[in-house]
Amino acid sequence: MENKMGRPSLCGKLSAQILTEYGPSGLLPSERELAARYGCSRLTLRKALHLLHDSGLVASAPRNGHFFTDAGRGNILQTQRATPTLMLFSMEERLRDPAHTYMIGGAVHQARLSHVNLVLRELADKESDFDALRGNANADGYIIAGAAPSALVEALTADGKPCVVLGLLYEQADAPARLCCQQLLLGTTHIYREVGRHLRELHHRKIMVAYTYGESRDIVEVIRSAFSSPSSGEVSLEAFCPPLMRQERTPETLRRAAFDTVRQLNGHTALVVPEGHIYALEIIRQLQCNRIRFPEDISLVIQGCETDWFLDSYQISCVYAEYRDQGMACIRELLRQLNNGRSEAGVRYTPAQYIMRQSTGLAPAVASQ
Repeated sequence: MENKMGRPSLCGKLSAQILTEYGPSGLLPSERELAARYGCSRLTLRKALHLLHDSGLVASAPRNGHFFTDAGRGNILQTQRATPTLMLFSMEERLRDPAHTYMIGGAVHQARLSHVNLVLRELADKESDFDALRGNANADGYIIAGAAPSALVEALTADGKPCVVLGLLYEQADAPARLCCQQLLLGTTHIYREVGRHLRELHHRKIMVAYTYGESRDIVEVIRSAFSSPSSGEVSLEAFCPPLMRQERTPETLRRAAFDTVRQLNGHTALVVPEGHIYALEIIRQLQCNRIRFPEDISLVIQGCETDWFLDSYQISCVYAEYRDQGMACIRELLRQLNNGRSEAGVRYTPAQYIMRQSTGLAPAVASQ
């Protein structure tokens, strides 16, 4: 689009810039983000987007915003710079965790949708020298999946390229106090306030929170805050962490931890388990072996993801998060930073929710009245 002098108009320049910067990823941010990025009004931005619409490169849909069409993506791949290459690093131990592999699967899926190359590299658990990874000329950005030494974070961020750490906050307990990368977290801790409110409404006043990761103690305080009003009365909230070290997390030790957890129950009316997989499943089995019914004898809340099939089978009330969605989010976050031309540091959260099912009910003393 040209003005009367035969020169490209402001909207024409803007549409060309949008195509150049966002074309390689095939992703378009919201109108608000684009207007802030280019320092223009929403009206000017829409005129620029209409030019791309008229060219058949961009389309829009209700509630989905603007996106590149198949024709647009084909044009972009032929005319724009080489396809970005992202490198994903994972420690050997983490690849044995089904939820972790779901996260990586989500990253692989989003990489295909976004037309980027994704290289997965496994690092030995005892590896500590990461100098060889500094300044990798073949990578445009990095992903660290789950727990990893802070030395790895420092090595990958040394050249200023975008780096996303994917996983829970406690997995980066030794990370530098000043974040030098973007960390994507499953924001579950605050959801436990909702769990606490639900148990309070069901008149539970003796609750156990059982976990094998010591850092989950923050969840105990969040649940406690739901009982802070004077009308809640006296509440006993017990935290129990069986003697299980991280390096000993084998199926057998997790079964033993579940056995110790159920044996620790003593008049508790609710049990909250902020983790899933073998530990949570074995707790269910131990409750059944001891003829402890839920919710008749005890209410049960478990944190899980799409790999925990037993949540549906036993209709367990749960704090639920899609790990696959988190893997997809890390690719989108890296591409956003690449499109903006700068790396960012901080924390961004991916969604989680509390789903109430049949494993939670009134406290036994109240139910019998």
